[in-house]
Amino acid sequence: VANPNGKITVTEFYDYRCAHCINAAPKVLDLIKANPDIRFVFKELPIFGAESDRAARAAIAVKAKGGDYVGLYQAFMSARPLNDGVIDATL
Repeated sequence: VANPNGKITVTEFYDYRCAHCINAAPKVLDLIKANPDIRFVFKELPIFGAESDRAARAAIAVKAKGGDYVGLYQAFMSARPLNDGVIDATL
């Protein structure tokens, strides 16, 4: 999601409904902004049920179509609760 040519790679595995992932998300976004020389890789890891899986699939589709994947990550991580209605409205 940031600097594919970076010499150092940071990979984050996350679920949009994981409390720890939600708490870390602002820090991850700050790291991306503060370190343009580092490559950041996001890996969807939906483990909290159907809504997590749906959000992950939607995000992957947005990325594949060249959409704002990081913006969607931020929106999904900020949504409480993240449910089908919020996913649809955000997309």
